[in-house]
Amino acid sequence: MYRVFGDWMDQGHTRFPENFQTEASRAKQLEFYRRPYGLSLCHGANGVPAVVGALNGLIGFSQSTEKPNEYTIKPELLHLKWITSRIPVKEGFISVKLNATGESTIEIPNGCIVKVITKGEGKPLTLRKPGTYKFKLID
Repeated sequence: MYRVFGDWMDQGHTRFPENFQTEASRAKQLEFYRRPYGLSLCHGANGVPAVVGALNGLIGFSQSTEKPNEYTIKPELLHLKWITSRIPVKEGFISVKLNATGESTIEIPNGCIVKVITKGEGKPLTLRKPGTYKFKLID
Protein backbone atom coordinates (compact mmCIF):
# COMPACT_ATOMS: atom_id res chain seq x y z
CA MET A 1 0.00 0.00 0.00
CA TYR A 2 2.84 2.41 0.75
CA ARG A 3 4.21 1.90 -2.78
CA VAL A 4 0.92 3.25 -4.16
CA PHE A 5 -0.36 5.68 -1.51
CA GLY A 6 2.79 6.55 0.47
CA ASP A 7 4.37 8.88 -2.07
CA TRP A 8 1.20 10.96 -2.19
CA MET A 9 1.18 11.30 1.58
CA ASP A 10 4.87 12.31 1.43
CA GLN A 11 3.87 14.98 -1.10
CA GLY A 12 1.40 16.38 1.45
CA HIS A 13 -1.86 15.23 -0.12
CA THR A 14 -4.84 14.76 2.17
CA ARG A 15 -6.91 13.30 -0.67
CA PHE A 16 -5.58 10.68 -3.03
CA PRO A 17 -5.04 11.70 -6.65
CA GLU A 18 -7.29 10.05 -9.19
CA ASN A 19 -4.50 8.43 -11.26
CA PHE A 20 -2.90 5.87 -8.97
CA GLN A 21 -0.47 4.32 -11.43
CA THR A 22 2.81 4.28 -9.52
CA GLU A 23 4.87 5.22 -12.57
CA ALA A 24 2.73 8.29 -13.39
CA SER A 25 4.37 11.72 -13.13
CA ARG A 26 3.09 14.17 -10.53
CA ALA A 27 1.22 16.10 -13.23
CA LYS A 28 -0.40 12.89 -14.54
CA GLN A 29 -1.38 11.82 -10.99
CA LEU A 30 -3.73 14.80 -10.86
CA GLU A 31 -5.21 14.15 -14.29
CA PHE A 32 -8.11 11.88 -15.12
CA TYR A 33 -10.08 11.52 -18.34
CA ARG A 34 -7.37 13.78 -19.91
CA ARG A 35 -8.48 16.69 -17.70
CA PRO A 36 -6.49 18.15 -14.79
CA TYR A 37 -8.25 17.26 -11.52
CA GLY A 38 -10.81 15.14 -13.38
CA LEU A 39 -13.06 12.96 -11.26
CA SER A 40 -13.20 9.23 -11.60
CA LEU A 41 -16.62 7.62 -11.90
CA CYS A 42 -15.23 4.54 -10.13
CA HIS A 43 -13.34 6.32 -7.34
CA GLY A 44 -15.23 4.38 -4.70
CA ALA A 45 -14.21 1.12 -6.33
CA ASN A 46 -10.55 2.08 -6.50
CA GLY A 47 -9.73 4.16 -3.43
CA VAL A 48 -12.16 3.07 -0.75
CA PRO A 49 -11.43 -0.69 -0.55
CA ALA A 50 -7.80 -0.17 0.43
CA VAL A 51 -8.72 2.32 3.15
CA VAL A 52 -11.62 0.22 4.45
CA GLY A 53 -9.50 -2.93 4.33
CA ALA A 54 -6.76 -1.35 6.41
CA LEU A 55 -9.02 0.61 8.75
CA ASN A 56 -11.72 -1.96 9.45
CA GLY A 57 -9.90 -5.18 8.60
CA LEU A 58 -6.29 -4.83 9.76
CA ILE A 59 -6.71 -2.20 12.49
CA GLY A 60 -10.22 -3.37 13.35
CA PHE A 61 -11.54 0.17 13.86
CA SER A 62 -15.25 0.73 14.32
CA GLN A 63 -17.54 3.34 15.87
CA SER A 64 -20.43 2.57 18.19
CA THR A 65 -23.87 3.03 16.64
CA GLU A 66 -25.37 3.96 20.04
CA LYS A 67 -22.66 6.30 21.36
CA PRO A 68 -20.81 8.24 18.64
CA ASN A 69 -17.85 9.04 20.95
CA GLU A 70 -17.09 5.34 21.55
CA TYR A 71 -14.73 3.44 19.29
CA THR A 72 -13.34 -0.08 19.10
CA ILE A 73 -9.92 -1.28 17.92
CA LYS A 74 -9.77 -5.02 17.24
CA PRO A 75 -6.54 -5.59 15.29
CA GLU A 76 -5.90 -8.47 12.91
CA LEU A 77 -2.44 -7.94 11.44
CA LEU A 78 -2.51 -11.16 9.42
CA HIS A 79 1.07 -11.56 8.10
CA LEU A 80 2.17 -7.98 8.87
CA LYS A 81 4.73 -7.35 11.61
CA TRP A 82 3.50 -3.85 12.44
CA ILE A 83 1.04 -1.10 11.51
CA THR A 84 1.20 2.58 12.38
CA SER A 85 -1.95 4.63 11.85
CA ARG A 86 -3.57 7.92 12.74
CA ILE A 87 -7.35 7.79 12.62
CA PRO A 88 -9.28 11.07 12.41
CA VAL A 89 -12.31 11.15 14.72
CA LYS A 90 -14.46 14.11 15.69
CA GLU A 91 -12.60 14.44 19.01
CA GLY A 92 -9.18 14.62 17.30
CA PHE A 93 -6.96 11.69 16.30
CA ILE A 94 -6.56 8.16 17.59
CA SER A 95 -2.94 7.17 16.96
CA VAL A 96 -2.14 3.47 16.95
CA LYS A 97 1.19 1.66 16.68
CA LEU A 98 0.50 -2.04 16.46
CA ASN A 99 3.29 -4.57 16.86
CA ALA A 100 2.55 -8.24 16.16
CA THR A 101 5.02 -9.60 18.70
CA GLY A 102 5.97 -6.76 21.02
CA GLU A 103 4.40 -3.84 22.77
CA SER A 104 1.73 -1.80 20.99
CA THR A 105 0.60 1.73 21.85
CA ILE A 106 -2.53 3.77 21.41
CA GLU A 107 -3.00 7.48 22.02
CA ILE A 108 -6.53 8.80 22.41
CA PRO A 109 -7.85 12.37 22.54
CA ASN A 110 -10.08 13.92 25.17
CA GLY A 111 -13.80 13.20 24.91
CA CYS A 112 -13.79 9.68 23.53
CA ILE A 113 -13.81 6.14 24.87
CA VAL A 114 -11.83 3.45 23.09
CA LYS A 115 -12.13 -0.29 23.63
CA VAL A 116 -9.10 -2.33 22.56
CA ILE A 117 -9.87 -6.00 21.95
CA THR A 118 -6.86 -8.29 21.72
CA LYS A 119 -6.51 -12.00 21.05
CA GLY A 120 -6.55 -14.32 24.01
CA GLU A 121 -8.48 -14.71 27.21
CA GLY A 122 -7.99 -11.22 28.65
CA LYS A 123 -10.76 -8.68 29.03
CA PRO A 124 -10.91 -5.79 26.55
CA LEU A 125 -8.98 -2.70 27.55
CA THR A 126 -11.42 0.21 27.96
CA LEU A 127 -9.75 3.63 27.78
CA ARG A 128 -11.73 6.61 29.05
CA LYS A 129 -9.09 9.32 29.60
CA PRO A 130 -6.87 11.06 27.05
CA GLY A 131 -3.33 9.76 26.95
CA THR A 132 -0.99 7.10 25.62
CA TYR A 133 -1.50 3.47 26.62
CA LYS A 134 0.55 0.32 26.09
CA PHE A 135 -0.75 -3.19 25.43
CA LYS A 136 0.09 -6.46 23.68
CA LEU A 137 -1.96 -7.83 20.79
CA ILE A 138 -1.79 -11.34 22.20
CA ASP A 139 -2.34 -11.65 25.94
